[in-house]
Amino acid sequence: GGGGTGRDGGGTVRGSSTVTGTEAGGSARGSPTLPAHSSGGGSGGGGGVVRDGGGTRDSDKTHGSGATGSVRQEAGVDVTTFKLTANDMVAKIMSVSKRRLNRVKPDPLTLKQSVAAQTRWKSARQSISLGIKAEKTAMEMAMEASAMRRLAQRKLEKRSQNGNRTPKRVLSGGSGGEQGGGDSDAEEGSMDEGSGTDEDEDLEVNHNRLLYLISLYNTQQVGPEDKNADQDGQDKNIWVRRVPLMVLVYEGIVAGIFDYDYAPAPDIVDGKRVYMNISQEGRDDLDDLREAGMLYGLKLSSKKYQSTVALRITTIGEEHLRRTLTQEDADAVDGVVFGPNKRHVHANLLKVSWDRRMGRFVLRCQSGYEMESTITEIESVSYVSSPYIPSCVRKWGRESKRNTDRTGALVNAVSNIKDELDENLTLNDVRLVIGEWIPMGANQIVALNDKLGSSERVQGGFFTSQVDQNPDSSEFIGISEGLTEVNILDFDETAYVNFEAEVHFPEEEGIIQIENFGIHINDEGFINYGLRCEGIMHAVQDYLSLDNLSRLLVDVQVDSSKIIDNLMSPHQRVMLDLTYLNDAEHREKYNLIFCSRINKAGVEAMPTAEEFMDREANENELKQVIGDTHASYQLSSDDEVLIVGKNGMVLCSSDTHRLEPQMVSYLSLMTRNMFMRSLFQRTFILADTLKHIRELIDTYESDPNSITTIRNLLSEASGDIILLSEIQSYLAESLQEVVLPTVPPDGAARKLEAILNIEATQKRLVRRVHDMKKNIEGARGEVSSLRSMADVVSEGKESRVQEAVQNNTKNLEDVFRANERASASLEIMQIVLAGSLAFDIIDRLHGLYLGVAADIDWANNAFGFIYETPGMLLLVNMAWWGVLGAFIQGLIKHMGEQAAGVMSIRY
Repeated sequence: GGGGTGRDGGGTVRGSSTVTGTEAGGSARGSPTLPAHSSGGGSGGGGGVVRDGGGTRDSDKTHGSGATGSVRQEAGVDVTTFKLTANDMVAKIMSVSKRRLNRVKPDPLTLKQSVAAQTRWKSARQSISLGIKAEKTAMEMAMEASAMRRLAQRKLEKRSQNGNRTPKRVLSGGSGGEQGGGDSDAEEGSMDEGSGTDEDEDLEVNHNRLLYLISLYNTQQVGPEDKNADQDGQDKNIWVRRVPLMVLVYEGIVAGIFDYDYAPAPDIVDGKRVYMNISQEGRDDLDDLREAGMLYGLKLSSKKYQSTVALRITTIGEEHLRRTLTQEDADAVDGVVFGPNKRHVHANLLKVSWDRRMGRFVLRCQSGYEMESTITEIESVSYVSSPYIPSCVRKWGRESKRNTDRTGALVNAVSNIKDELDENLTLNDVRLVIGEWIPMGANQIVALNDKLGSSERVQGGFFTSQVDQNPDSSEFIGISEGLTEVNILDFDETAYVNFEAEVHFPEEEGIIQIENFGIHINDEGFINYGLRCEGIMHAVQDYLSLDNLSRLLVDVQVDSSKIIDNLMSPHQRVMLDLTYLNDAEHREKYNLIFCSRINKAGVEAMPTAEEFMDREANENELKQVIGDTHASYQLSSDDEVLIVGKNGMVLCSSDTHRLEPQMVSYLSLMTRNMFMRSLFQRTFILADTLKHIRELIDTYESDPNSITTIRNLLSEASGDIILLSEIQSYLAESLQEVVLPTVPPDGAARKLEAILNIEATQKRLVRRVHDMKKNIEGARGEVSSLRSMADVVSEGKESRVQEAVQNNTKNLEDVFRANERASASLEIMQIVLAGSLAFDIIDRLHGLYLGVAADIDWANNAFGFIYETPGMLLLVNMAWWGVLGAFIQGLIKHMGEQAAGVMSIRY
C-alpha cells in the first residue's frame, strides 16, 4: 500500500498495482508518504510543468532521477479528470487494503498465538490509514486545482474585456519543475518576465495582503492543554466577522497598503443601519478568495435575526501564503493591524469594537493602545439637483422646476473625499427615484394635504419636526437650519399629493449642495423621492461618476427621511419605530436610477449587459449604488440595459419615459417588499420576547420582582401586537389596490415586463402579507395564554401571601395572649412583693419582733392595743399593704407612659 500524488493534473501513481493518470507524464512508485505538493516526479519518473495563466506554453524538460518528460497544458486544468484520477487511485488502495484486511483478519486467539498473523493485521490496518490519508490529500489537491482554474478563468475574462491585454498572473502565481527531485530551468517556474502589468501586480498583492490579514486574526497561541490547540499549540478555530474586517480594510486603504476605492454603503451594526466607507473591490477580492477555496465563510444570525458572515483561512490559503507572501507584504499589513511599537503577537492585534455612545468604531489592543476609525465619516461632494417626479404619477399642475442655471456654482466646487477615485463607469442624464413605503391611508392623506395647505391660496411653506410646546404664546423661537421648503404641484385631497421640497442643511465651507426633491405620496403608502442630477462636482449633466453618485445617494437617503418625518403624524412615527427597531431615521429605501447612457473609461462603445457583470471593476462600481448585483439584461440592441441589484436597479435607455410606468409600479412593490422584510423580522423578535416571558413565568419563584417584570413585558407585547396588526392591515389594503401598468407594444417594453413580472410579484406579496397575519394572530393567542398564566401565578402568590399573613397573625395572637398572661403574673408578683415589703415595714416600725421587745416601753404602750386585740395587727398590715401596692402600681404606670412618649388625642 502507499502511493504518491500529482498536482494540477500531474502524475501517475503506482501502489500495489499501477494506476495511470490521464493528464500528465511521469510516475511515482509506492512511497510510504504522500508529498504535500508534487508536480510530477518521484523515485521512478519525472514530471511536467502546469501553466496557471492564460494561453498555452511548451515546457522544457524537467529532470527526475531516472527519466524526463514534458507536458503541454492549457490554463484551465481539467479538474474533473484530476478528481477522477485521484479518486481511482484512492479507491484501488482502499480496495486492495480491505481485501487484505478481510483475508488476514484472525480471531482474538490467533492474534495472541501468531506473531506473523498479528504483523499482517497491523500492516493491513496501516494500508487502510494510508488510503484515507491519500483520499484526503487528493481532494485537497483537487480543490486547489479547481481554485486555480477559477481564478485563471476570471483573469482571462477580464483580460479579454480589457482588449486582449497581457494576461495577469493568477493569484497562486506560476510554478513549475518537479517537487520530488531534479531541477528545472528558471523560466519554467513563472510567467515570462514583463508579461504582467502594474495593475496585475497590484491585484495579486491585494489578494495576498488581504489573505494574510485574515490569517493573523484566525490564529491564536494557546496552551497545550487547550482542547482547540493543534500540534503547534495554536488555536485556528477563530473566525473574523466581515464588518470588523471591512473596518481593517478601510484602515489599510487609508494607510496605503491596499489599492482599493471605497464608497459609502449601509451595513447592520449593533442592530442598527449604519453608513460606512466600504470597499467593493475589497469585498470582491474576498469573494475571489472564497471561490478559490482559500477562505471559509460562516453565516451567522444575531438575536435580532440579522445575518452576518465570518471568515477563516483554509489549509489551501495557508499553503498559498507560505509560497507567495513576501516579507514586504507582511510588514505592510503588520504596520496596520498591530499597535505602534508593539511586538507582533496576537495580544497586540488591534481588535475592532463598536462604541455605542460615540457612534463609531474603535480599534484597541490588550496593551492599552486604541484609535478611532473614520470609516463612519461619510464624505460629501458638491452637486446641483432639480426635483423630478415621473410623469406616470402626475395628473395636472405645472412642471417641476429646473436648476440648470445654478450649475455654474460647480466651477469652484470642492469635496472632502480623501481617496483618489478610480472612475471606471460614468452616466449621462441621470434621474434618481428613491422609493419607500410607510403605513398610510385616505385619512392620513387628507390630514397631510391639510397640513401642507394644498387647498390654500398660498400653498406650502417651511416645515419642521419641532413640536410647539406652547401654542398659546405670541412668539415661537426656533432654528432656521434643517427646515424643509415645500411647493405643491398637484394633489387629490383623498388620493395623493405631489410637491417639491428643498432642504436647507449646513455643509462644510466650499461644498455646494443644492438638494431639491420631487416627492409623490399616495394613499397606498407609496412614497418616491425624485431628483434630476444637473451636475456633480465638475461634471454637468453627462459623465457623472458612480463614485460621486454613491455619496449623493447617501445624502438623499438620509435627508428624504428627515423631510417626510416633518410631515408624518406622531402615530405613523410610532409604527415606523416599531418596525425598524427605533432606527426609522436610517430605514432602508430602494434606488431606481434612470440614465440615457453608461460610459466606460477608455472605450467609445457602451458596454453590453454581459460586460457589466464582469465581477471586477464594472460590477464593483455598480454595487456602490444598487447593492449586490443579481443580473443584467440587454433589452434591445439600442443600448437599452437593465441592471438589477439587491437595493436598486439601473435602467439605461435613450427614452426612459415610455418604460417609467413599469419601473415605478415595480418600485412600489419592491418598497413594500423591503418594509415587509423588516416587519416580518419584527414578528420574530416579538416571538422571542414572548418566549422570554414564558421562561420568567416558569421560574418566577427565583425572582421576587418577576411578576412586575412579567406584567410590564406583557403590556408592551400587547401594544406591539396591536400596532403590528394595524400595519399588516395597511399592507394588505395597499396591495389590493395595485393597478398594473399598460405595456407599450415595443420589444424592449415587453422584455422588461417579462423580467419584472409585476403581476406575479404582486401575488407573492399578497400571499406573504396573509402569511404574516398568521404570525401576528399566533402571537396574540400566545399573549392571551401568558396573561392567564401570569394571573394564575399572581393569584397563587397572593394566596400564599395571605396564608402567610394569617399564620403570622395567629402566631402574633398567641404571643399577645402569652404576653397578657405574663403581664398579669408580673402584676400579681408585684402586689405580693408589695405586701411582703409592707409587712416588713410594720415590723421594722415597732421592733416588737426583736428579743428585747419587753424593754421597749414606747412600743408596748403604742402598739399594745393592736397586739392585744385579736385580728387588729392583720388588719393594719393589710391596710398598709393596700396603700403601698397602689402607690407602686401607679408609679410603674407613670414611668411606662413617660417611656412611651405617645400622646393620644381623640377629636
